Amino acid sequence: MMFFTKKFLCVLLLLFVGGEAFGNSVPSTTKLEGRPSNVPENYFATPGGYVHPKCIVTVEDNETIKSNGTIIRADGSERSIADCDHIKYTKYGKEIGSIDSEIDVDNREIGGWEASISHQLQRDNGVHTIIGEWSVPHNPRSVGRQTLFLFNSIQTNDSIIIQPVLGFNQAGAEGPQWSIASWAVGPNLCTNGYCKSVNTKVQPGDIIKGTLTRDIPFGTDPQTVKKWRITISVLRNGVETGSQSLNVELPTSNYKSFDEAVYETYDAQTCGQIIFLDNFSELQAKFITKKIAWRHGYPSLGQAEAFNYDRKCGVETKISEDWSSEIYYGTLN
Repeated sequence: MMFFTKKFLCVLLLLFVGGEAFGNSVPSTTKLEGRPSNVPENYFATPGGYVHPKCIVTVEDNETIKSNGTIIRADGSERSIADCDHIKYTKYGKEIGSIDSEIDVDNREIGGWEASISHQLQRDNGVHTIIGEWSVPHNPRSVGRQTLFLFNSIQTNDSIIIQPVLGFNQAGAEGPQWSIASWAVGPNLCTNGYCKSVNTKVQPGDIIKGTLTRDIPFGTDPQTVKKWRITISVLRNGVETGSQSLNVELPTSNYKSFDEAVYETYDAQTCGQIIFLDNFSELQAKFITKKIAWRHGYPSLGQAEAFNYDRKCGVETKISEDWSSEIYYGTLN
Protein backbone atom coordinates (compact mmCIF):
# COMPACT_ATOMS: atom_id res chain seq x y z
CA MET A 1 0.00 0.00 0.00
CA MET A 2 1.33 3.41 -0.92
CA PHE A 3 1.02 6.86 0.61
CA PHE A 4 1.05 9.95 -1.57
CA THR A 5 1.59 13.50 -0.43
CA LYS A 6 -1.56 15.59 -0.52
CA LYS A 7 0.36 18.63 -1.67
CA PHE A 8 3.06 19.04 -4.30
CA LEU A 9 6.41 20.15 -2.97
CA CYS A 10 7.48 23.19 -4.93
CA VAL A 11 10.94 24.72 -5.08
CA LEU A 12 11.48 27.91 -7.05
CA LEU A 13 15.11 28.55 -7.91
CA LEU A 14 15.69 32.19 -8.85
CA LEU A 15 19.25 32.95 -9.90
CA PHE A 16 19.61 36.42 -11.34
CA VAL A 17 22.21 39.08 -11.99
CA GLY A 18 22.45 41.74 -9.30
CA GLY A 19 21.01 45.18 -9.83
CA GLU A 20 19.17 47.92 -7.94
CA ALA A 21 15.89 47.06 -9.67
CA PHE A 22 15.85 43.72 -7.92
CA GLY A 23 17.28 44.74 -4.56
CA ASN A 24 20.49 42.79 -5.08
CA SER A 25 23.63 44.67 -4.02
CA VAL A 26 26.04 41.98 -5.26
CA PRO A 27 27.45 42.84 -8.73
CA SER A 28 27.86 40.05 -11.27
CA THR A 29 31.57 40.91 -11.53
CA THR A 30 32.26 39.93 -7.91
CA LYS A 31 35.26 37.60 -7.93
CA LEU A 32 35.02 33.93 -6.92
CA GLU A 33 37.74 31.37 -6.23
CA GLY A 34 37.64 29.57 -9.59
CA ARG A 35 39.55 26.30 -9.79
CA PRO A 36 42.01 25.73 -6.93
CA SER A 37 45.60 25.93 -8.12
CA ASN A 38 46.41 22.39 -6.95
CA VAL A 39 43.62 20.77 -9.02
CA PRO A 40 45.01 19.57 -12.40
CA GLU A 41 43.60 21.22 -15.51
CA ASN A 42 42.43 17.93 -17.05
CA TYR A 43 40.26 17.00 -14.05
CA PHE A 44 36.47 17.05 -14.41
CA ALA A 45 34.13 18.73 -11.96
CA THR A 46 31.51 16.18 -10.84
CA PRO A 47 28.67 16.17 -8.29
CA GLY A 48 31.29 14.74 -5.94
CA GLY A 49 34.30 17.00 -6.46
CA TYR A 50 37.14 17.07 -9.00
CA VAL A 51 38.28 13.72 -10.41
CA HIS A 52 40.57 12.41 -13.12
CA PRO A 53 38.71 11.46 -16.35
CA LYS A 54 39.65 7.79 -15.83
CA CYS A 55 37.79 7.78 -12.50
CA ILE A 56 34.41 8.43 -14.15
CA VAL A 57 32.73 5.24 -15.38
CA THR A 58 29.98 5.46 -18.00
CA VAL A 59 27.28 2.86 -17.38
CA GLU A 60 24.79 1.63 -19.97
CA ASP A 61 21.04 1.56 -19.37
CA ASN A 62 20.90 -2.25 -19.30
CA GLU A 63 23.75 -2.59 -16.79
CA THR A 64 23.54 -2.57 -12.98
CA ILE A 65 25.98 -0.93 -10.58
CA LYS A 66 26.55 -3.34 -7.69
CA SER A 67 27.31 -2.30 -4.13
CA ASN A 68 30.66 -4.16 -4.23
CA GLY A 69 31.97 -1.86 -6.97
CA THR A 70 31.33 -4.09 -9.97
CA ILE A 71 29.04 -3.58 -12.97
CA ILE A 72 26.81 -6.42 -14.15
CA ARG A 73 25.60 -6.63 -17.74
CA ALA A 74 22.06 -7.67 -18.70
CA ASP A 75 23.26 -11.23 -19.42
CA GLY A 76 24.65 -11.52 -15.88
CA SER A 77 28.30 -11.22 -16.83
CA GLU A 78 30.58 -8.86 -14.95
CA ARG A 79 32.24 -5.92 -16.69
CA SER A 80 35.77 -5.29 -15.57
CA ILE A 81 36.63 -1.81 -14.31
CA ALA A 82 40.14 -0.54 -13.90
CA ASP A 83 41.01 0.89 -10.51
CA CYS A 84 41.64 4.62 -10.48
CA ASP A 85 44.44 5.63 -8.15
CA HIS A 86 44.39 9.33 -9.03
CA ILE A 87 43.91 11.84 -6.21
CA LYS A 88 40.41 13.33 -5.91
CA TYR A 89 39.71 16.88 -4.71
CA THR A 90 36.85 18.87 -3.21
CA LYS A 91 35.62 22.13 -4.73
CA TYR A 92 38.14 23.94 -2.54
CA GLY A 93 41.14 21.78 -3.38
CA LYS A 94 41.17 19.49 -0.36
CA GLU A 95 42.25 15.93 -1.16
CA ILE A 96 39.40 13.43 -0.74
CA GLY A 97 40.36 10.21 1.00
CA SER A 98 38.42 6.98 1.26
CA ILE A 99 37.12 7.88 4.71
CA ASP A 100 35.96 11.43 4.04
CA SER A 101 34.56 11.27 0.51
CA GLU A 102 31.02 12.00 1.62
CA ILE A 103 28.71 14.50 -0.01
CA ASP A 104 27.80 16.42 3.13
CA VAL A 105 25.39 19.34 2.69
CA ASP A 106 26.54 20.78 6.02
CA ASN A 107 30.20 20.85 5.05
CA ARG A 108 31.36 23.27 2.35
CA GLU A 109 34.80 21.67 2.42
CA ILE A 110 33.35 18.56 0.75
CA GLY A 111 30.60 19.56 -1.67
CA GLY A 112 30.23 22.41 -4.12
CA TRP A 113 26.62 23.15 -3.19
CA GLU A 114 25.45 26.76 -3.35
CA ALA A 115 22.00 26.12 -1.86
CA SER A 116 19.53 23.30 -1.32
CA ILE A 117 16.14 22.34 0.07
CA SER A 118 16.29 18.98 1.86
CA HIS A 119 14.19 16.62 4.00
CA GLN A 120 15.69 14.28 6.54
CA LEU A 121 14.83 10.58 6.15
CA GLN A 122 14.45 8.28 9.12
CA ARG A 123 16.48 5.19 8.28
CA ASP A 124 14.39 3.49 5.56
CA ASN A 125 10.89 4.97 5.50
CA GLY A 126 9.75 2.84 2.60
CA VAL A 127 10.03 5.63 0.02
CA HIS A 128 9.96 4.09 -3.44
CA THR A 129 9.00 6.80 -5.93
CA ILE A 130 10.21 10.38 -6.24
CA ILE A 131 9.43 12.41 -9.35
CA GLY A 132 10.47 16.02 -9.78
CA GLU A 133 10.36 18.47 -12.66
CA TRP A 134 12.32 21.64 -13.35
CA SER A 135 13.07 23.79 -16.36
CA VAL A 136 16.33 24.35 -18.21
CA PRO A 137 17.34 27.98 -17.59
CA HIS A 138 19.15 30.30 -19.96
CA ASN A 139 22.90 29.96 -20.16
CA PRO A 140 24.73 31.94 -17.48
CA ARG A 141 25.25 35.59 -18.31
CA SER A 142 29.01 35.04 -18.42
CA VAL A 143 30.31 31.78 -19.89
CA GLY A 144 33.73 30.49 -18.93
CA ARG A 145 34.89 27.06 -17.79
CA GLN A 146 32.30 26.86 -14.99
CA THR A 147 30.36 23.65 -14.36
CA LEU A 148 26.84 23.96 -12.92
CA PHE A 149 24.53 21.22 -11.62
CA LEU A 150 20.78 21.31 -10.87
CA PHE A 151 19.23 18.13 -9.45
CA ASN A 152 17.07 16.32 -6.93
CA SER A 153 18.60 13.41 -5.04
CA ILE A 154 18.65 10.82 -2.27
CA GLN A 155 21.60 10.56 0.12
CA THR A 156 22.57 7.76 2.46
CA ASN A 157 24.51 7.80 5.70
CA ASP A 158 27.04 5.63 3.85
CA SER A 159 28.20 8.70 1.89
CA ILE A 160 26.35 7.80 -1.33
CA ILE A 161 24.22 10.13 -3.41
CA ILE A 162 22.02 9.09 -6.37
CA GLN A 163 20.81 11.89 -8.59
CA PRO A 164 19.26 12.77 -11.96
CA VAL A 165 21.35 15.78 -13.02
CA LEU A 166 20.91 18.73 -15.34
CA GLY A 167 24.37 20.14 -15.92
CA PHE A 168 26.03 23.01 -17.73
CA ASN A 169 29.42 21.98 -19.10
CA GLN A 170 29.27 18.66 -17.22
CA ALA A 171 31.52 15.68 -17.94
CA GLY A 172 30.58 14.08 -21.24
CA ALA A 173 29.17 17.25 -22.78
CA GLU A 174 30.58 18.78 -25.94
CA GLY A 175 31.46 22.32 -24.96
CA PRO A 176 29.62 24.72 -22.62
CA GLN A 177 26.01 23.61 -23.00
CA TRP A 178 23.19 22.12 -20.93
CA SER A 179 22.87 18.33 -20.88
CA ILE A 180 21.27 15.66 -18.71
CA ALA A 181 22.80 12.53 -17.16
CA SER A 182 22.05 10.23 -14.22
CA TRP A 183 24.78 9.94 -11.57
CA ALA A 184 25.59 7.66 -8.62
CA VAL A 185 28.49 8.84 -6.47
CA GLY A 186 29.91 7.21 -3.37
CA PRO A 187 32.52 4.85 -1.89
CA ASN A 188 33.10 1.63 -3.88
CA LEU A 189 30.50 2.34 -6.57
CA CYS A 190 32.03 1.51 -9.97
CA THR A 191 35.21 0.79 -7.96
CA ASN A 192 36.14 4.48 -8.10
CA GLY A 193 32.94 6.03 -6.76
CA TYR A 194 31.85 8.01 -9.84
CA CYS A 195 29.25 6.38 -12.09
CA LYS A 196 27.15 8.11 -14.73
CA SER A 197 25.04 7.52 -17.81
CA VAL A 198 25.85 9.06 -21.16
CA ASN A 199 24.69 12.64 -21.78
CA THR A 200 21.72 13.97 -23.74
CA LYS A 201 21.88 17.57 -24.91
CA VAL A 202 18.99 19.84 -23.88
CA GLN A 203 18.14 23.48 -24.43
CA PRO A 204 16.70 26.40 -22.44
CA GLY A 205 12.95 26.06 -22.04
CA ASP A 206 12.96 22.25 -21.96
CA ILE A 207 11.31 20.58 -18.97
CA ILE A 208 13.48 18.10 -17.09
CA LYS A 209 11.94 15.18 -15.19
CA GLY A 210 14.09 13.50 -12.56
CA THR A 211 12.81 10.16 -11.25
CA LEU A 212 14.17 7.86 -8.52
CA THR A 213 12.32 4.56 -8.11
CA ARG A 214 12.67 1.12 -6.54
CA ASP A 215 10.27 -1.83 -6.67
CA ILE A 216 9.15 -2.95 -3.20
CA PRO A 217 6.81 -5.96 -3.55
CA PHE A 218 3.90 -6.10 -1.13
CA GLY A 219 4.91 -7.68 2.16
CA THR A 220 8.61 -7.08 1.59
CA ASP A 221 10.71 -5.24 4.16
CA PRO A 222 11.89 -2.06 2.39
CA GLN A 223 15.32 -2.39 3.98
CA THR A 224 15.94 -5.49 1.89
CA VAL A 225 15.25 -3.64 -1.38
CA LYS A 226 18.40 -1.72 -2.25
CA LYS A 227 18.20 -1.48 -6.03
CA TRP A 228 17.20 1.92 -7.46
CA ARG A 229 16.64 3.19 -10.97
CA ILE A 230 17.65 6.80 -11.59
CA THR A 231 16.12 8.33 -14.71
CA ILE A 232 16.34 11.83 -16.14
CA SER A 233 14.16 12.77 -19.11
CA VAL A 234 13.68 15.84 -21.28
CA LEU A 235 10.23 17.07 -22.32
CA ARG A 236 10.07 19.49 -25.23
CA ASN A 237 6.67 20.95 -26.06
CA GLY A 238 5.12 18.25 -23.89
CA VAL A 239 6.83 15.36 -25.73
CA GLU A 240 9.65 13.28 -24.27
CA THR A 241 12.63 13.59 -26.59
CA GLY A 242 15.27 11.67 -24.65
CA SER A 243 16.22 10.11 -21.33
CA GLN A 244 19.16 8.54 -19.50
CA SER A 245 18.99 5.96 -16.70
CA LEU A 246 21.19 4.18 -14.17
CA ASN A 247 20.46 1.01 -12.19
CA VAL A 248 22.30 0.99 -8.88
CA GLU A 249 22.30 -1.40 -5.94
CA LEU A 250 23.12 0.42 -2.70
CA PRO A 251 25.08 -1.31 0.08
CA THR A 252 22.44 -0.45 2.72
CA SER A 253 19.06 1.23 3.15
CA ASN A 254 20.46 3.62 5.73
CA TYR A 255 19.09 6.81 4.17
CA LYS A 256 19.96 10.31 5.25
CA SER A 257 17.93 12.78 3.19
CA PHE A 258 15.80 13.50 0.16
CA ASP A 259 16.82 16.72 -1.58
CA GLU A 260 14.04 18.53 -3.42
CA ALA A 261 16.40 20.89 -5.20
CA VAL A 262 20.14 21.44 -5.23
CA TYR A 263 22.31 23.99 -7.02
CA GLU A 264 26.02 23.08 -7.19
CA THR A 265 28.83 24.97 -8.92
CA TYR A 266 32.51 24.56 -9.78
CA ASP A 267 35.22 26.66 -11.49
CA ALA A 268 33.24 29.92 -11.46
CA GLN A 269 35.43 33.03 -11.45
CA THR A 270 32.67 35.64 -11.01
CA CYS A 271 29.11 35.74 -9.68
CA GLY A 272 27.94 36.31 -13.25
CA GLN A 273 29.11 32.81 -14.15
CA ILE A 274 26.72 31.13 -11.73
CA ILE A 275 23.68 33.41 -12.15
CA PHE A 276 21.16 32.84 -14.93
CA LEU A 277 18.70 35.73 -15.04
CA ASP A 278 18.92 39.41 -15.93
CA ASN A 279 15.38 40.05 -14.73
CA PHE A 280 12.25 38.23 -13.63
CA SER A 281 10.71 38.24 -17.12
CA GLU A 282 13.32 35.73 -18.28
CA LEU A 283 13.14 31.99 -17.86
CA GLN A 284 13.27 30.70 -14.30
CA ALA A 285 14.51 27.34 -13.07
CA LYS A 286 11.50 26.05 -11.15
CA PHE A 287 11.56 22.74 -9.29
CA ILE A 288 8.29 20.98 -8.50
CA THR A 289 8.19 17.62 -6.77
CA LYS A 290 5.30 16.00 -8.59
CA LYS A 291 5.09 12.77 -6.62
CA ILE A 292 6.48 11.15 -3.51
CA ALA A 293 5.29 7.68 -2.49
CA TRP A 294 6.27 5.43 0.39
CA ARG A 295 5.00 2.30 2.06
CA HIS A 296 2.00 2.58 4.36
CA GLY A 297 2.87 2.41 8.03
CA TYR A 298 6.35 3.90 7.71
CA PRO A 299 7.43 7.41 8.80
CA SER A 300 6.90 10.24 6.35
CA LEU A 301 9.53 12.75 5.27
CA GLY A 302 10.93 15.20 7.77
CA GLN A 303 10.22 18.92 7.41
CA ALA A 304 11.92 20.78 4.57
CA GLU A 305 15.12 22.53 5.59
CA ALA A 306 16.93 25.25 3.67
CA PHE A 307 20.71 25.25 3.48
CA ASN A 308 22.76 28.22 2.27
CA TYR A 309 26.46 27.92 1.49
CA ASP A 310 27.22 30.82 -0.85
CA ARG A 311 28.34 33.98 0.90
CA LYS A 312 29.72 36.06 -1.96
CA CYS A 313 26.89 36.13 -4.49
CA GLY A 314 24.08 36.71 -2.00
CA VAL A 315 22.22 33.42 -2.25
CA GLU A 316 19.29 33.06 0.14
CA THR A 317 16.52 30.52 0.68
CA LYS A 318 12.93 30.67 1.84
CA ILE A 319 10.46 27.95 2.76
CA SER A 320 6.78 28.85 2.89
CA GLU A 321 4.10 27.15 4.96
CA ASP A 322 2.38 25.94 1.78
CA TRP A 323 5.33 23.63 1.04
CA SER A 324 6.76 25.97 -1.57
CA SER A 325 10.41 26.91 -1.32
CA GLU A 326 12.64 29.47 -2.98
CA ILE A 327 16.35 29.76 -3.59
CA TYR A 328 17.36 33.15 -4.93
CA TYR A 329 20.16 35.69 -5.15
CA GLY A 330 19.80 38.99 -3.36
CA THR A 331 16.83 40.46 -1.50
CA LEU A 332 13.53 40.21 -3.32
CA ASN A 333 11.45 43.41 -3.43
